[in-house]
Amino acid sequence: MTTRDGLAVAAEQFGEEMIRTLKRLEEARSTLPPPRYVQSLVDDVAMLGLAAGHIVADVGAWGGLWSERLSERYSCRCVAFDLSRTGLAEAAGRGVLGVVGDADVLPLRSGSIDLVWCRDTMSMLESPDAVLSEFARIVRPGGGVMLYTALTTSLLEPLERGWFLRALASPDWWGLGRAPIESAIQTAGFEIVAFEVKSPEYSEAHLEADPAEVTGQLARIAQLRRARSALEELLGCTWYERWLAWSHWQAYLFLGKIETAAWILRKPLPRS
Repeated sequence: MTTRDGLAVAAEQFGEEMIRTLKRLEEARSTLPPPRYVQSLVDDVAMLGLAAGHIVADVGAWGGLWSERLSERYSCRCVAFDLSRTGLAEAAGRGVLGVVGDADVLPLRSGSIDLVWCRDTMSMLESPDAVLSEFARIVRPGGGVMLYTALTTSLLEPLERGWFLRALASPDWWGLGRAPIESAIQTAGFEIVAFEVKSPEYSEAHLEADPAEVTGQLARIAQLRRARSALEELLGCTWYERWLAWSHWQAYLFLGKIETAAWILRKPLPRS
């Protein structure tokens, strides 16, 4: 039997007020500006004065897509650094010079780089301090860094966090949110020119531009769960859990359990 309190709650949540607020919500959504896509990161580094002839180290470049976009936008010279020879071969196909290199030990002279571009790489590295220190070494005074990375947030519940980080074999610091990055930036001596959380806006833009990829991740979660035994046997337990975690990526960005953020950094000029 439905209680009087239960009827009141149902009337409030599904009555006329729900209809009115839904209309207001949909009207407000229709007036929002379109979301920016991740390619806007290329425009963001204009504030660092990137120009023709400048040299960019694209760290964690994989196939050199961002080197190609930066070169087209600024007529700069990009060198792609990655540990994957497969990725660097793809970069070479784009006409981008590729070099095998680790982010915290780069084969570059001190002060020889105008910009370090580091996108979607930091969360896989063991030490933000070591990486930011190496960036500070190779960047010339007045040069800069574009650091874009995913981070965990407080909305990722403890048990969920433990599973997610174990499945991805993430470094310990990655479970601590922004603090380790911010500390490493300060220790390396960079100035923060700009900082912005980019999610869930980029995910919204991605959903609009390529819905099949986002919805495909959601479908893969469902399939991984309903066929767990068979897929664990096929992939092995480690890779099963890893693919399950990766498939949560866009959903977690939408829900705020992880976030993507960009820091635009400058190496200070020497004091006269």
